[in-house]
Amino acid sequence: MRIIIIIRYLYNNNRYKYSIEVPHSMTDFPSIFVPLVGLVFPAIAMASLSLHVENNKIV
Repeated sequence: MRIIIIIRYLYNNNRYKYSIEVPHSMTDFPSIFVPLVGLVFPAIAMASLSLHVENNKIV
């Protein structure tokens, strides 16, 4: 019964209602993924494709 009262208090208290604690490292993910998707992944794909095309020999 006491746990239900505590949960109701935390839910009705405005400090806890809309505040979500997010670690700072979680907000840095978009700034890490932009260069990866825009530069690193295409470079790896183009390099591997060119190596594949150059290694295939026509008999």
